[in-house]
Amino acid sequence: MAITEEKRTNEKSLKFYARVDQVVHLILTNPRYLKQKRAPELTELVREHIKKENKVSISIRQAHRYVAEAKKVIREYAKADAKKNLEQAVYSRMSLVERSRGAKDLKTELATLKDIAELQGLYPDKNINLKGSVTLKNIDLSKMTKDQLRRIASAQTELEILQIANELGTDKKES
Repeated sequence: MAITEEKRTNEKSLKFYARVDQVVHLILTNPRYLKQKRAPELTELVREHIKKENKVSISIRQAHRYVAEAKKVIREYAKADAKKNLEQAVYSRMSLVERSRGAKDLKTELATLKDIAELQGLYPDKNINLKGSVTLKNIDLSKMTKDQLRRIASAQTELEILQIANELGTDKKES
């Protein structure tokens, strides 16, 4: 008897999160729904959507639960580290590649593969001139504002530092 109850709980949980995913999709198609003043409109939209898609009427309170959980999922996704986001982006594009192959849509497949390569950094940034040599030794940090220094400190790669230094017009040549 306990197994039946556990199975029922899992089925309810699966339905709950499937509906939460639907609400996430609704919110992401119109990010204005993340604003508090649009909450009543979103709640009503969720109720209508669930009724249409799942053939089930839900209460306002249940719609609020779905919305709250969907917003939590969106916040967690936004906070996720860059590596995880990159992996998810590549996985979703690989799914698109497979669907394109199945539909024999070579144009979409090629565009998606190119996008994956760009995500993985296989192409150089178009805004960077790769000719000549540059050193990082002699960037005069004393002439920079605190904001500029923060930007450099938060840079992930030497290339980003060079871009910031180039924007600031500082001396990047070796003395």
